[in-house]
Amino acid sequence: MKYREFEPSPPADKLIKCYWTLESGDEFHEELEPIVPDGCPEIVFNLSAPFRQQTHRGLELQPKSILVGQMKSVTNIRPSGKISLFGVRFKPAGIGPFIKDDVSTTTGFIEDLSGVFGRKGELLEERLLEAKSVIERIAVFEKTFSIEILQGDDSSATVRALEMIGCDPSGVRIASVASCLGISQRHLERKFKSEIGLTPKYFARIVRIQNVLLSLNDQKTGNWADVCYSHGFSDQSHLIREFRSIAGSPPQKLVEQNRSMSELFTG
Repeated sequence: MKYREFEPSPPADKLIKCYWTLESGDEFHEELEPIVPDGCPEIVFNLSAPFRQQTHRGLELQPKSILVGQMKSVTNIRPSGKISLFGVRFKPAGIGPFIKDDVSTTTGFIEDLSGVFGRKGELLEERLLEAKSVIERIAVFEKTFSIEILQGDDSSATVRALEMIGCDPSGVRIASVASCLGISQRHLERKFKSEIGLTPKYFARIVRIQNVLLSLNDQKTGNWADVCYSHGFSDQSHLIREFRSIAGSPPQKLVEQNRSMSELFTG
């Protein structure tokens, strides 16, 4: 598979982490792959065969264009044909102006874009399918959401809290973050959940899991004592519990699995 990322230009870069594409050849593996939460909401446009998603009802076909809210646990998906995706990966606090609502209402959900944006979402999907290149698709997306993009604010208290958590997800104390920002811990937690879709503590857990995966991507085995120490886990049992809760499997099993797509979206 061929994965590429494209940096957004100002002012979209205040809200969007990157645009990305994923293409497969005619050969693809119809295997379930785990997609581990990474703390970033996304909008994904499927330009070819749709994916199937594992739910409590079995494997269900995903809509062609979807909004992926903040995920709290692993999502297992499987291609049903040739892969051709165009995605918009938002910064953790970037989806708010697009939703125009409490972001936590989208947490844990993968929704049809037309159900979120109505006719605007349908027209966007049509125009993206007509576009001839990635650059054209980026231009179409930014034109469609030009008003929302202008509302980006990368200097808010929530964004500053994100930066502090990202610097030390294993040792950060939420009370200390709130104190540095001059607000109460309770106010920070409410604001964070409303604008990010997760509590500060849960977001820190996701960042820490992603940091472990990033460090293990180039190796199939690890010195687990060193991994625990480096990422602030008290012991291997603590590490395994966190991975089971968020990533769905112990770290060793996840590393050994076929997760070619998940590895592309790590970090």
